[in-house]
Amino acid sequence: MRVPKTFQKAIAEQKDALFTYPASRNKESLTLRSFPFLLENGNADYLVTNLTPEQMAAKNVPDLYWLRWGVESKYRELKNRLEIEALNSMKPVRIRQEFFAAMYLSNLAAVIKSEADSRILVSADNRCDYLSNRSYRLNRIKSCIIRLLRSSLPICNEMICRIVEESSKICSLIRPDRTFGRYRKHTRRRYYSHMKSCI
Repeated sequence: MRVPKTFQKAIAEQKDALFTYPASRNKESLTLRSFPFLLENGNADYLVTNLTPEQMAAKNVPDLYWLRWGVESKYRELKNRLEIEALNSMKPVRIRQEFFAAMYLSNLAAVIKSEADSRILVSADNRCDYLSNRSYRLNRIKSCIIRLLRSSLPICNEMICRIVEESSKICSLIRPDRTFGRYRKHTRRRYYSHMKSCI
């Protein structure tokens, strides 16, 4: 896990330091490992992991962190775009229903992304690579999910093919080696029930 400089327990002068993170209430305390690494702009950043030095050498951890980026992007999609944590119900059956509906949308979007990305035209004139636009794809699926679920199989296939075709034409540019600063803005609540989109 990447942590800010203000996470004092994780910051140590050593390159590879073990520390114990105190437990809260009935939970067990954790033995974690922290070490700094330099970003390309020269700033120091810190990683915290529960892998011991015997399980992974310090030089391999930054590379492993960058490999997690696809997983983190998927979590971001689930939490921010599909709002999987913003529940409208308190009953377990309905909570499960909301969860599985969001997961169905996410999986359908992933299948459509894979097909749309394979259809994006690659030409010698393009200086960069392109991927289908995530926001467009999710919004397009959300807008027709009810018709999709209620339609017969041929109509359903036709609708999905249309979404794939449209998604392959609305692309986002891939900018390699692009970085952003870590700006955090804390709010009291993350989700508001009156702002939850209908799925």
